[in-house]
Amino acid sequence: MMTKTMTVSVSVSDSRERGMALVAILAVSVPMMVLVGAAASTMLRRNNGLMREVTEERAFQAAEAGIDAALYRARVNLLRPGVVFGADLGAGGRYDAQPTYWKTDHIDNDGDGAIDEADEDILLVQVTGAFRDATRRLSASFVLGRGVPFGIPSPIYFEPNEKLKLKIKGSKDDDGIRVSGLDRNIDGSRPANPIDVPAVTVASASAEERLENKLKPKQTQFIEGLGLIEVRDTSLDIDALAAHVEAHADFYAERKDFPEVFGDSSRGEYRVTHCDDKVSLKRDYRGAGVLVVDGELSAGEDFAFDGLIIVRGKLELKKNAKINGAVVVLGKKLDKKTGEWVKASVALSNDTTLQYSTEALTHAAQIVPSGLLPRPDLGGSQAVQFTAWRGNYARSGYTAGR
Repeated sequence: MMTKTMTVSVSVSDSRERGMALVAILAVSVPMMVLVGAAASTMLRRNNGLMREVTEERAFQAAEAGIDAALYRARVNLLRPGVVFGADLGAGGRYDAQPTYWKTDHIDNDGDGAIDEADEDILLVQVTGAFRDATRRLSASFVLGRGVPFGIPSPIYFEPNEKLKLKIKGSKDDDGIRVSGLDRNIDGSRPANPIDVPAVTVASASAEERLENKLKPKQTQFIEGLGLIEVRDTSLDIDALAAHVEAHADFYAERKDFPEVFGDSSRGEYRVTHCDDKVSLKRDYRGAGVLVVDGELSAGEDFAFDGLIIVRGKLELKKNAKINGAVVVLGKKLDKKTGEWVKASVALSNDTTLQYSTEALTHAAQIVPSGLLPRPDLGGSQAVQFTAWRGNYARSGYTAGR
């Protein structure tokens, strides 16, 4: 019996070549895998960082929204010390604000060792904005100050933009002042802290140009103030005030039966008076407070009034008539094309005076519901400073500003 023997021959060189190939593949792929992993890790960290920055930015924007809300509240007289406010902005964002009046918080806020002193007359609003898990804090400091009563910035305020007229008549030897924006008390004396204003204000630059073009040079000698005619807006809601006067007047005066006395500042008697038609007062009439005439007003023969007068169309003063306070002149005619009231005029003749008086306006404002008054104690032309609070979540070196 014969046995066959099978011999298997393995090439040593082939085995070595395959081993070398495997080592080469690993040598190339492992670093590549490390690089890919490192890149993926870097991208993930960068993505997380970007998401965090976006979240923090949204929180900062929420804080800015709170500052904007504080500015609005200051303009409408709703910003009050200790009265917190906030809002949900949606999508996970919100802000919360805390107003604090430094002058009454029993804290030495400026670090000079004195508590609640005169120079701490500041209302600080601290706002915290939040978005998801991020927060940012900002503050706005409102410097308190006096504002013009009723928000009327001159002795004459024209509301319309079209067809305005200011006529001032005087004799050759007459050098008296007819319209004065230099603040005086009712008795003619200057206040301890006067608020001087322009003589005439209008609502737009176009109205200012039209009125200046019609004002004759010789008429300017009868006008004084911080400027003759300037563009300034009033913060008073004139329509709302007129509607309140019409509904809640102390006197409802008739055109032919107007009371000779409708308020007396010498006795501290200030009244709200309404007349729904034009009126002519030719005798010794006097009043104090707020007078709204839904038509033209003509007054003379020692007419005297202390406070605010609102007329429609035309105001005419003559024969020693005097007003301490301010006058608002509304448009007489409704323009069908623009939908705006137009045509308003003021005529002043010899020996008449329209004197700006914060004393008279302040007394008159006290008989009007506070909700109708702008009372600009905050904001407006007063200084407002913005600061970023550098806390755990605030950006290093970041300063907020307006």
